[in-house]
Order: sequence, then structure tokens, then C-alpha cells
Amino acid sequence: MKLEQVINFQYKLYAHTSEQTGKKKELLQEHIELCWKYYNIILSEKKISDIFENIFVNFFDESKSDVRDFVKESLDDVILFHDTGKINPLFQDRNMGNYLKFSEIEGLKGANHSFFSAFIYLDYECSRLSQLKLSRAERKKLQ
Repeated sequence: MKLEQVINFQYKLYAHTSEQTGKKKELLQEHIELCWKYYNIILSEKKISDIFENIFVNFFDESKSDVRDFVKESLDDVILFHDTGKINPLFQDRNMGNYLKFSEIEGLKGANHSFFSAFIYLDYECSRLSQLKLSRAERKKLQ
């Protein structure tokens, strides 16, 4: 899985408490895999892939498949990365009751996960984008 390039799942990291799920605590990795499964079902049943393809055809030169692939994967990555900020040790401690021995990180003040998720996603996508050979016009379309 792509996230294993970004997140080390050696520690138990939780996405939801038992109160939220009505069952046992849900591991972050399980949660992301389940979201990915349902995302793909929705893509298929609602034919959303066809809609995305129409957008790509209208905005990007067909000869630039790497740009189209980047945009498609970036859309998919929204699902994969949506809760990655829950790796925040303060979120794990305060919201999941999961004290990690490294919860006391200097400079880490809040238990928020949304901002952290967005930061991880953007960092990952910007790194991928920087590897593409793009014209100025193509780069402007992606901004």
C-alpha cells in the first residue's frame, strides 16, 4: 500500500474508538483499507471513473498520460490520506486513549488530525508533482 511509504504502521494507531464504532477500536490501517474498498465500490457503481476521465480529456493533452495519471492518483490519494493525521501522538493519546511513549514531542501542541492529514497529503503530492516534467501551462493548470 502506498501509505506504507509515508507511515510506519509498527505501532498500533487507531482511527476510531469503540464508542464510535460500537465494536472494538478500529486500527487506522484497517479504517483506511475499508474506506479504499468502499471508494472503489462507489467509483464502479456510480461510474465516477467515467466522469473523471471526461474531465481529464477536457483539461489535459492525451499525449501527457503522466499528468493525467498524476491527477487521477491525486484524487484517489484524498481517500487514502484523509485520516493520516491521526498518527499525531497527541491525537492518539487524547482522542483514542492510546498513549505512545513518544507523545511528548516538543512543539506539538494540539491533538488535531485534519490539518496534519492535509499537510501529509500535500507534502506527498508536491513531491510527486516535482518529479513530473511539465510545461509552464501544464503546471498552471495543476495549481
